[in-house]
Amino acid sequence: MPSTSDVIEIAKISVSLAIKAIENQQENDLSLPEKLSTEAYLLQWAYVNNYSGIDIDGFTNYVYGMCGGYAYQAEGMIGTGGIVIDPATGGVRNPIPLGNYAGTGNTSITFSEAINKSLLSATRGGQGVGEIIFSGTPTGNQIKWESTTGTLSVASAVPFATGEFVRILVY
Repeated sequence: MPSTSDVIEIAKISVSLAIKAIENQQENDLSLPEKLSTEAYLLQWAYVNNYSGIDIDGFTNYVYGMCGGYAYQAEGMIGTGGIVIDPATGGVRNPIPLGNYAGTGNTSITFSEAINKSLLSATRGGQGVGEIIFSGTPTGNQIKWESTTGTLSVASAVPFATGEFVRILVY
């Protein structure tokens, strides 16, 4: 069984894999990405804050189980030592961490180094974000990733604050 911190990362990547499967009509549970994202966020919060109100090992197992077959794919993509395996070619890709500071009231931020890259995870001010979507308009805590422009967008109801640090992990 992977560690709690590994399961958090596996769940975050599983969200993207589930979204891709939905887009390719290979996944029927349209709410799975949101459920995985929510549970990964809650597990991360409980783990980081040493929350004693739950059995962290049991919750870790629960989140890992929710990932289903996507967990196996995510583990293969993560590889060892932070190396990402490209599922299309079997080649090794190193994940690229990028960060940028947002401006007041902006709902999008562009990472020119991330153009045509796949988004693995994102944080706002050190906190995880909600479901990653690839089309439409984000609502609530969703974020939208546009790989062709390297742009990350948030809902207009939760714009970025001045100097808010946004970090993404792409490959």
